[in-house]
Amino acid sequence: MGWIVGTEPRARRAPIDSIPGIFSYPYCMMAFRKPWHVVALAATVYFATSVTGCTQDGPVAQSESEAASPMRLPTSLPGWEPSSVLEVAPDGRAIIGKELAVPPRSTARQVYEAAFIDEKGNSIPIPIGSRIQDARFAFPPSSLVALLDDRDRLFVWNSKTGDVTPIDESVFPGFGFAHASESIIYAKGQTPELAAFRVDLPGGSPLQLTKGDTPVWGFAFSPDDKQVVFVDAPDGFPTLVVMDSQGGKSHCLTNRRIGPDDVRAGAELAPFPDGRRPPLWIGTTVFLENSAGVFAIDRFGSVRVRYDKGRDLHLDVSATRALFRDGARVRQVLP
Repeated sequence: MGWIVGTEPRARRAPIDSIPGIFSYPYCMMAFRKPWHVVALAATVYFATSVTGCTQDGPVAQSESEAASPMRLPTSLPGWEPSSVLEVAPDGRAIIGKELAVPPRSTARQVYEAAFIDEKGNSIPIPIGSRIQDARFAFPPSSLVALLDDRDRLFVWNSKTGDVTPIDESVFPGFGFAHASESIIYAKGQTPELAAFRVDLPGGSPLQLTKGDTPVWGFAFSPDDKQVVFVDAPDGFPTLVVMDSQGGKSHCLTNRRIGPDDVRAGAELAPFPDGRRPPLWIGTTVFLENSAGVFAIDRFGSVRVRYDKGRDLHLDVSATRALFRDGARVRQVLP
């Protein structure tokens, strides 16, 4: 792998493993078409500075976590810093990038001048051009990389063979591969009307999974690829939901006991991804990153652990553990 730098009745909402078949951008909050969306926005801003949950403050075996992390500085590009890492794969491939000014009239929120680093630390040109919004590695041993360019076009690149496959246009950051690397799910549309689509690889046609009447983003497949978790707004505020990966009715994972009246009254929302990096789903735990830190969510939708100011959530070299960067250290998320 390589581096890329640069509403259903609440009584029926169930744990992840008992549901049949078993990344927020804050500006999306302004798009939720409810009369009280401003209240939801205020709740999100409050959440960014104060999220309830258990804080893991104990020491982590630094040498073990860092040895298990594929996150390392590329040797072939002097001057790159750890903060430049956009995405890293378990085998050490990476995409690094430096943020650029967004062009006038562009729909992009962030654009990076990016470079691809292979597992040996060598820089390889990105075939769709160096200006990208987001990138994602497929799970090992696949060599597929999903790339979103600065014109909202999504491609899948085989970094071993060099083949590039166009997937779709008007795509939003926060897409995710199935573990078997046979499918990719992404959001498409013009905010606030984003719908989830699935494309089976190679050569499949886009299959729409959601109606597109609320913003959706940040997709992660379950370990068996039968379900997908993502951010939706079934009650008018961002919530992690779970749905069959072929489409169908979704079920709330978080905020199960929170409704519109609770939000109006100032209830805190559960954490959700507020950037381009989607969650990780390992076992029955969903791991996510946002501007407040890194979180582990259990199968009942509860926050099991939080790491304030944690960043760069990624898989370890075995692709079985969730790691993150805590300043200069790499630590394991311990749910």
